[in-house]
Amino acid sequence: MKFYKILIIDDDQSSIDFIKKILEDNNYIASVAKNGKAGIAKAKSNDFQLILLDIFLPDMNGIEVCRQLKEFPSTMDIPIIFLTAYGKKDNIAKGYKAGGVDFIIKPIVDVELLARISTHIKFYSTLMALSEAKKDAVIDSELKKGFLANMSHEIRSPLNGIIGTVNMLYDTELSEEQGELVNILYASGEKLISIVNNILDFAKIDTGKIEIEKNAFNIKNEIDELIIFFSNVAERKKIKLYAEIDDDIPSVFVGDAARIKQILSNLISNALKYTATGSVVLKVSNYEKYDEDTFSVIFSVCDTGVGMSAEIVSTLFSGGGDVDIVDNKYGSGVGLIMAKKMVELLGGSIGVSSEVNKGSVFLVSVPFKFSSDKPKQIITQNGYNHTAKENLNILIAEDFVINQKVIKFSFKKLGYTPCVVDNGELAVQEYIKNNYDIVFLDIQMPVMDGYEAASRIRKYEKEYGKKKKATIVAMTASTMKEEIEKCYASGMDDVVKKPFKIEDIIKVLDKL
Repeated sequence: MKFYKILIIDDDQSSIDFIKKILEDNNYIASVAKNGKAGIAKAKSNDFQLILLDIFLPDMNGIEVCRQLKEFPSTMDIPIIFLTAYGKKDNIAKGYKAGGVDFIIKPIVDVELLARISTHIKFYSTLMALSEAKKDAVIDSELKKGFLANMSHEIRSPLNGIIGTVNMLYDTELSEEQGELVNILYASGEKLISIVNNILDFAKIDTGKIEIEKNAFNIKNEIDELIIFFSNVAERKKIKLYAEIDDDIPSVFVGDAARIKQILSNLISNALKYTATGSVVLKVSNYEKYDEDTFSVIFSVCDTGVGMSAEIVSTLFSGGGDVDIVDNKYGSGVGLIMAKKMVELLGGSIGVSSEVNKGSVFLVSVPFKFSSDKPKQIITQNGYNHTAKENLNILIAEDFVINQKVIKFSFKKLGYTPCVVDNGELAVQEYIKNNYDIVFLDIQMPVMDGYEAASRIRKYEKEYGKKKKATIVAMTASTMKEEIEKCYASGMDDVVKKPFKIEDIIKVLDKL
């Protein structure tokens, strides 16, 4: 049984004795203060669940006592019931305005007193429980956020080594069989990145940390990239994979190209997985104009695969793991659930129509603004197209040895020989010794992380009045908005996300 503590602030001894006996007879713990100052001091130094406060006290008005208690963090939430021999409307109004929750008119009736105390203590206890639950939820959210950031770094860093190594292999002499194996390795690496992105984004949606971008992009180029990406899988299965884009679709959309490709990648991957013969077609059309420059765009992924029963269709986006193709069921793993959540974040909708043994059609409707602006693009040939700038000194801080090799190779292909160090402290020392034009900093490093290194470089430049400041670029495996913002806050100029491609490096260099 829980015993609740109640503070009585009253200067009338007979009233105190009467109230105290009622409380103690009903398993409450009563404490007494005979003036306002003593009551305030006792309330601040003890844990009370309720205060009974007389309005007329010898040293100060009870309403002023209440006002002061409501201004102090440890007492502001304690319910205060005023006691008064005079039920003047003016006093009652002032008491409620000061923060009181109730009034009891003297002479006090024991049944009334106990009923009101019970009601307000229950309310207070519920309020405190909700407050604690909210604190726990905030702590849980912060733990999840930290876990996501660490997982993103731990997974993406080795992926950067895998994808980078495959890109290096592409630039070597390979036999036809080796070339096919490298293609398989590259496709597998990209698929793994897609899975990792789905899992991390799923968790970010759960914690409310996902961000939607709005940039101009060429929809036809994005669709072409998707078809090229999945072409090897389609060719191996001897399935015809192609896209159809309506002629009246504008070239430039304004939205989140990466999210759209992520959604469509999940749908195309599923379609190819459950299609043994025939075709998979990605269609793009628009059907409704909202205003002068906003349309709903329909993306359709149509396949001639195993199809689904009405029962499976009704539960397709609700989870439950991947289902068996032998039972003519369609995949309902994290990819499809992720696609649905992402479409809804973009303000759109997703649906499916299907028939067993006759294939399926997934429809995604997303609102877009169309633009006459041309999106910024880098035209590459054989993976890169960049003219090296003479005397461009580059410093790189990266602690993962495999990534060091990948980065060195990437810059070598672009005509540069960077200096590579193992941590942020060495990067600061090297920068002070030599005049570097651009500094690439990994974020999570031993000894000193990238944030601290960037801050110290900027501090050094300011103290010694360097006219030409270095361009500082973060190399990060994190996709969290807070982490990216922290990069810029520490003095960095740009961010390259892992796993990066040589084109990402070119974009940074071409900004110089």
